[in-house]
Amino acid sequence: MNLREFVMQNRRTRTLLHNRLTPCGARSRERQRGGIAVLTIVSMVVLLAFAGLAIDIGHLFVARNELQNAADSGSLAGANYLYRPGVSPGSSYDWSSAQSNAVLAVKKNAANGPLLVDADAITGYWDGKCGPSPATPCSSAFKTLPFTPPANSSYVPAVKVTVEKKSGKNGGPVGHFLLPLVGAASSTVAATSVAVSASPDTVLPGGLMPLVVSKCRYDASWDFSQTPPRPRLQNGNPIRWYVGSGTPSNGNPACSQDQSLFTSFDNFNNLSNNASAMRDLFDHGNPHAMRIGDNTMLLDQADGIAPEFVRRINSCSAAGNRTCEYVTVLVVAQSQNAVPTKITGFACLHILSGTVNTSGGNGNYYVTVELSTLCQNNSSAGLSQPNAVYRVRLVQ
Repeated sequence: MNLREFVMQNRRTRTLLHNRLTPCGARSRERQRGGIAVLTIVSMVVLLAFAGLAIDIGHLFVARNELQNAADSGSLAGANYLYRPGVSPGSSYDWSSAQSNAVLAVKKNAANGPLLVDADAITGYWDGKCGPSPATPCSSAFKTLPFTPPANSSYVPAVKVTVEKKSGKNGGPVGHFLLPLVGAASSTVAATSVAVSASPDTVLPGGLMPLVVSKCRYDASWDFSQTPPRPRLQNGNPIRWYVGSGTPSNGNPACSQDQSLFTSFDNFNNLSNNASAMRDLFDHGNPHAMRIGDNTMLLDQADGIAPEFVRRINSCSAAGNRTCEYVTVLVVAQSQNAVPTKITGFACLHILSGTVNTSGGNGNYYVTVELSTLCQNNSSAGLSQPNAVYRVRLVQ
């Protein structure tokens, strides 16, 4: 055996001995340890990515909610300036004040830290009949000025506010905490809100005083030809008239028979002499929701209770402590006799005084009123074009 053969033989011997002394399982475990280490690193990266995603998405939701609150406050503030009834009877929708006050309201809010400084407010009309139907989707219900709604349509004046955190607005987009590790440094966040100024078709419990106005009187004292509609003027002031028995003048002669003053709402028992039940209605208002098209019970002249309640009305009217100076009441098809009659709408009454004259045994009592537009009734529902009674509400 030469030297070369001897060396090769020794190598084969050492390899054989090593293989016999090293189990196959040990070599397998070494390979597994290497694979587990790689898998652990990959898993940690994935978990960190998910943790970063959860944290940053939560942060974005908080910022989005803050922007939505700001947009809602802006649209509501703006809508409240659309129709400033009573400030100067006869004024039109105040589009410019609505826009400017919407932006001012947004700037009182903060999002992701500092106060907001940018907002977009636009005015127009909202289709009150929008809904799930493909014919009137709410996604396209807002119409920007100079849109003119068709006559007798369901469009009501509205303010739309959009607030964004993006490049160039409100300090830029919302920064992320961990997502920059995977290349996402920030995200644009935005919120939009629409609020309307509209009249209700329903007044909820507690929203009405138990008085009625006939449609005849209402139509004679309300100017439907104006936009928005407003009290009809006489010598520069809203037409003044009287409701009750033995009035000095009933205004329009065609309405002279409409002398019923009180209603018991949907209690169809005749409460003309039930002072206790009527006190409860004066204290708490209508016990159930009253809708246009429903029936309400009239109490005719209600001689048995009228003096007490007309005096009570006088004490809280403009001639008294003014706690009931402006009230929402029912407009009814006719206000004569103790019968159920249909509700045709709601009116805002400016109650000037109540008069009771029992001299000579005559039951003369009446309330002096004029129509107003100062009744913002938040105990109401439904949407229709603004009139004497209105409310401001979010629709989107």
